[in-house]
This record gives sequence, C-alpha cells and structure tokens, in this order.
Amino acid sequence: MLDVGSVQAETMPEGQPGTDNGEQPGAETAGRPDTSPHTITGFKDLPVREFYYEGNPKEEELVKYLPESIEVYLDNSKKTSSIPVSWSVVEDYEDSSFFFYSVKPSWPSNYKLSSSLVPQVDVPWITVFWEPSRQEMKKGEKEPEVPVGDPDELEPVYTVKDGSVDPSQSSDPVSMMNIFSAFTEESYAASSVSDRVFAYLTKNMGLNTAAACGVMTNLYAESALRSNNLENYYNRHTIALSDEEYTKRVNAGKASNGKYTSGNNKTRYFTKDYCGYGIAQWTSLSRRTNLLRKAIAKKTSIDNLNMQLEFLKDELQYSYPHVWATLKGVPNNAGGAYLAAAEFCACFEIPANTYSTATSRAKTAVNTYWKNYTGRNDSVNSASFIGLCGYAYPQYVRRGEGMDVSGYVISNYSITNVTARITNLSGKTIYSTSAQPKAYFYKLSRMDSALKFAGLPAGTYRYILAAKDSSGKTVTASHAFTAVSSGKTTSLKGFSAGRVITAAPKPKASGVLSKLPAPVTQTKPAAAKPAVKSAAKPVKPAPPASKLKITNYTYPKSLKKGQTFTIKGKVSSNVKLKKVIAGIYTASGKSMSSASKKVSKKSFNLKKLDEKIRFGKLPKGTFYYTVTATDRKQTKVLLKRAFTVK
Repeated sequence: MLDVGSVQAETMPEGQPGTDNGEQPGAETAGRPDTSPHTITGFKDLPVREFYYEGNPKEEELVKYLPESIEVYLDNSKKTSSIPVSWSVVEDYEDSSFFFYSVKPSWPSNYKLSSSLVPQVDVPWITVFWEPSRQEMKKGEKEPEVPVGDPDELEPVYTVKDGSVDPSQSSDPVSMMNIFSAFTEESYAASSVSDRVFAYLTKNMGLNTAAACGVMTNLYAESALRSNNLENYYNRHTIALSDEEYTKRVNAGKASNGKYTSGNNKTRYFTKDYCGYGIAQWTSLSRRTNLLRKAIAKKTSIDNLNMQLEFLKDELQYSYPHVWATLKGVPNNAGGAYLAAAEFCACFEIPANTYSTATSRAKTAVNTYWKNYTGRNDSVNSASFIGLCGYAYPQYVRRGEGMDVSGYVISNYSITNVTARITNLSGKTIYSTSAQPKAYFYKLSRMDSALKFAGLPAGTYRYILAAKDSSGKTVTASHAFTAVSSGKTTSLKGFSAGRVITAAPKPKASGVLSKLPAPVTQTKPAAAKPAVKSAAKPVKPAPPASKLKITNYTYPKSLKKGQTFTIKGKVSSNVKLKKVIAGIYTASGKSMSSASKKVSKKSFNLKKLDEKIRFGKLPKGTFYYTVTATDRKQTKVLLKRAFTVK
C-alpha cells in the first residue's frame, strides 16, 4: 500500500535560489546550495493552505506556482530557516478529474525529518482547487486548447483566505508572489448549492456537522457540487458534449435507457456509458441505471439536485451500510470529519490511488470544510484521529456458516497494531489474530481467515477489536453474540472512535445554515442481548438481504506488456445469481476488455470468462480488474483491484 504520508527526499539541482549569509543553518550562499546535514525539527505554518487555478494544466505547470521554499526549524533551533522545496501531487493527477488536489513538499537529501515528527501529521500540505475552462464544446468541435497563460502577462485574482494576500501588498518572501490564481469564487464551499447540500445532509439525512463535512469534501472533489457534471475526460473525448447538452439529450431519451447522440454523432445510452455523472460521479452501469430510474420515478431531470441527494441517501442506507454506520457514528469534532471523509472516499467513491486520495480528502475536510461550517480552526496536524470504521459484528452466527470480517481501521497517524479476538463471556480467548500495518488504512478483512466463527459450538461469545497508532491512541469495540445450531447468521455494522465525543458546535450562520437545528451527535446501536431461550432455539431475526461475495479469487498486480493472466474465483450468493461481469477498465471507466455471463445458479466459476479477458493486449499504464455480480436482489461490485502494465 502506498505510504501516503512519507516525504521523498530529492537532490535539488545546483544553482537553486538561496541567500546563505552564514548566520542560519539551512540558508544558502548565493549560487551555492547548503549541502551540510540538518535535521528538520519543526515547521512554520504555511502562509497559505489553499490556492485556486482555472483550467486543467499539467502537473508540472500547476506546482511551479507554489512557493520555492518553506520555513522550518532546523536542529532544534528556535529560529526558522528557509529551505528549498519542490512539490508533488498526492493523488493520481494525470488519470483523474477531481476538483481539488493536495500537494506535499520534498526537500534536498541533506535535510532529514526528525524521528519525533510524523510525515502524515506534521508536514504541511497545500490544497489546490481548480475550475475547468468555461469554454464549452459544440457538436463536432475539436477539443479546445486549455489556455494556461504567462503569469507575468495575466492579472491574477486573489482570495483572502487562510493568510492568502495580494503579493503586491506583502513583503513576506514566502507569500503568494509565485502563485497565479484566476479562480472564481462561485463554486467554492460558501455557495448556495453548498448550503443546500449541507442542509440536506444534516436535516434530511440526520448527519452531524462532522459527517456532513466529510461527505461534502468528497462530493466537491468529484464534481464541484455540480449535479449535471459529466466526467471531464468525456466532455472532451468520447462523448464530446458539454455538461448541459449531455444532460439535455439524455433527458430527451429517458424512456429508452437514456438514449442520446454524442458529439461525434454516435448513438449511446446513459445506462451503458462507463463515465462519471452527477454530484457523486456515479459510474458503474447498475448505479447509473438506478439513477435514471429514480429520475423517471420522480418525473424530473437526471441533474435534479434533490433527486440525486435522495438517491445518495438510498445508496448509503441500503447498498453501503458500512459507510452509513461510520457517517452516523462519527463524533462531532475534527476527528469525526477526518474519519467520515476518509471512509466515504475509500469505500463509496473508491477512486484510483484510493488510500492516498482518501488521506488528502480527510485533511481537507478538517482544514477547509470543518473550519468553514463551524468557525473552528482545528488543524488536522494535531491529535490522533483513529477509528474502527464500518466494521461488521455478529448478532447470531449459525454453525458452519460464519461471518465475513470486514471494515477499516483509519488514522492520521501510522497504525502500529490491530488485534481481533473471539472470547467466551469469562474472557478466555478462543481465536485471536493481530497485525502491525504501519500504514494509515488497514482492511479488517485480512483477518478473516484467522477468526473461525463457523466452527464455534452453540453458546454466547464476545467479538473484540482493538487498534493503536503511533501517537499511542487506542480504539476498541466489543460486542456479544450467540452461536446457534439453526437459524440465520445476522450481523450489524458498527463504528468506534479513539477520541472523546465533544459537544456539537453550532454551525455558522450562512444562508440556509442559519435555519438548521443544532446537529445531533450520533451514537452507535447497542450490542444485541443474548437470547433468553436456549442457544438451540434462538429468537429468529428477520431474513437478511442477499449475500453476494467472491472467494478464492486471483488478480494481477503488475504485468509486462504482452503478458497474459489467468483469472480465477468463485462468485456466490444465498439467492440465485442473474449475471456476472468481469473486465479491465481504465481509471476513467473505459472498458479495455470485458466479458459477461447470464447465470441462474447460486454460484459461478470465473474461469468460464477467462478466455475473453485479454490481459496480453493491454498497452502500458494503470488499469483496474473488476468483477461485478447481480443476483435476484441486488447488483454489487465484488472486486476492484488496480494493476500496472510495464
């Protein structure tokens, strides 16, 4: 897994600008960089945390406007020193169409980060918000050139936010003098659309302020909160239509699966296009189909904001209960905003470079949205935010059936230890397993094979989860459950945080926000009480939803160009399957090779699709191997793994 917080040391080229007068460590003699070894023992706050850019530049074009140096404390000195830095984007910039990105600094190799500092927490990042070019494409028009412009020839527009100043009014050498900002404020977080979304999340969905900030951070990153947003790549290429024209044509063909004509005069269908659309950038065919059905049922346009928010609520409650459990359980503080944003990104949006992107959005949720909606400047670079997010815990476990271990441990510090146990009521351990992830995300499913729920004899037990991060903060969860000889296995989704829940802050008065009731701090549901009757005859719970899953599967991690790969795996459900699809897709959702099979049994062997999946035909790049299945009750993405072709 990518260690998203690590800082890669780089050797800066000779001639790096500097002004070493011999008085401070880290300063440089004119024309000669300081090459003596130093330890970075602290950072001065950056003069700006955010800046804005119009157009869709190359990564090197974007980062060159960031400060050429930052202020740090070297070798435990109480005075700051200026050191040269370069910047790199945390997320997958080249193959994504997000509306903000985080960038982190790198410095010459003679500067080492003190062991007392945590890269993920202490190293300052900058968030770059950008607006796509407003030039719209007409039918048949070639892709427009995106004007970048020379910053010396353009008049920048500056926004006073988090210390941002007009460089002509500042003598600070680390000010925004090198940052060109031509971003207009109309789609930023203080907009009326943002207020409407926030109001729905808190009032209609019952989320607290922290959870709402986590969701909004992701929705803005995906679509800039534009309900008619078509994934930007498809505006310019495959579909060649503006957001407005695409929406208009799909609406006209709603009765025929959203049939429309693309900008290059090809007949296409909304329900068959693998491209992101709407505030959450819904991409998979089943989700786009359900979104279209929702619009038809509500007798409204596919870009209707209220309809899309209702659809989002339905998906979270019925298709993503693990994410919903986290959103309803996070404490109403900065840590809650961090965990909500990270979980929503990692488990609902699931972009490329999932964990680094989730970390970026989690930090932005705290530093931008939480601050804007509460007026509280609780920096992410402070206390530990650790949580057990969306984990499954059993109520009843049928002998021989068991329960799938699932959920995440998430923290802004490196997770040092995770333990899962099954004990009897007296505390004696029956099964136990542990891991030392040294990462910011850990999938609890990796512990599944060590916890033998299916082998437990009838009786009452306790399922215990515990995790610890490098700050020393711990988080635990404990649930009693009953193993039964007959009946059904049932489980719930839970959330537990390593921080104390604080009083809910009142949102700042801003448009719709001033009319909202105070957010309510959510609590997780109480653990199920053991059945009073004998274990052999428990009170039977309601029948569970279908259980689509994939087992014993293979997937590629890295291939050489022309190399083949054999897919394996078993797709199964407790109800009859209808269809299984396996395929290779780009990060934007374009199909490179796929195959499907109609099924009328409860299981399906993926080997039957192997011959039609052509790994050997792929060009160089990063791709996703995905398995999606539909049974009598639902459609679910069972597997999505990134791999590279070299």
